[in-house]
Amino acid sequence: KGITLIELVIYIALTALLLVVNLGILVNILRVRAETIEMQDLDFALNNFSIAITQDLRWADQGVIYNGPNIAESGSTLVISKNTETGTEEIRYQYDVADQTVTKTEPDGDVFTVSPADVEITNFNFENLAPADVNPSIKVTVEGHGTTSLRQTPSTVSTTVSIRHKSLNP
Repeated sequence: KGITLIELVIYIALTALLLVVNLGILVNILRVRAETIEMQDLDFALNNFSIAITQDLRWADQGVIYNGPNIAESGSTLVISKNTETGTEEIRYQYDVADQTVTKTEPDGDVFTVSPADVEITNFNFENLAPADVNPSIKVTVEGHGTTSLRQTPSTVSTTVSIRHKSLNP
């Protein structure tokens, strides 16, 4: 009467099998959770980045899009002009393909990187959506992926900004 050695081995084998299956499920849950948090952080960073550009652009007097050195309907450089009491101030957003970053040049000439940390910007584009005589608007598209991501899943944020003032690409 009691447990035989074979029964004990079967119980231990079944318990070990269940333990391995449960650990595999737990590891998967934790991996998916980490990836989800990374995607949320990436989307949050890209959204905040596009909001910063939007705020500069919304109250501009003029926005000029450049593709390379030429004024264009679509490109990766935007020069925002704002009239002040002392003259015109220009802010420039420019995408650097090699570094996968975006720089901002302030009116005083200071240049600094504005793309989010731990994010590689894989596409950064401005597009003119309306002629200058209509309410001018620009579509801002930012695409990137995390530099520390497990899978480096890309994310894209796109927003349309209407300039509240004068003209676009005069």
